[in-house]
Amino acid sequence: LLLMLWQAIQLFRNYQHKHLIFTILFGALTIMSHPQTALHAALAGLLIFLFYSLHKRGTIFAILVGLGVAMLSSPWWLTVLSRHGIEPFISAGQTSQRTLESYLSIFRFDGLGDYLFIPTLLLTFLGIYLSFKQKKLFLY
Repeated sequence: LLLMLWQAIQLFRNYQHKHLIFTILFGALTIMSHPQTALHAALAGLLIFLFYSLHKRGTIFAILVGLGVAMLSSPWWLTVLSRHGIEPFISAGQTSQRTLESYLSIFRFDGLGDYLFIPTLLLTFLGIYLSFKQKKLFLY
């Protein structure tokens, strides 16, 4: 996943074909080796696209990445679908502890169950605010 995201950042910065090929390769390998991370890879790729290249060339490269990952990984997921049906993919999606509910729990204040939660949350929001104020959308 990290290699795919790194290559996606390089792709949307430089628009070189080698980064396109590596983004597709690492994206397909991520999906085939860890199907539960497919949603994470897609959402992170979408965020990188939104932050780096909201124009025609970036859109074309993003579509090419999506099609390339789908084509490169399709023999694997078509085989799984034909032999086992949709159940393995549903099970893979439920194995991760990082569900949408866990991400949204940050914004709910259910109480002071963890005494370090509030200071950590405040420092997180302060860091996000300062990053956006300085127009630094990524940490590097």
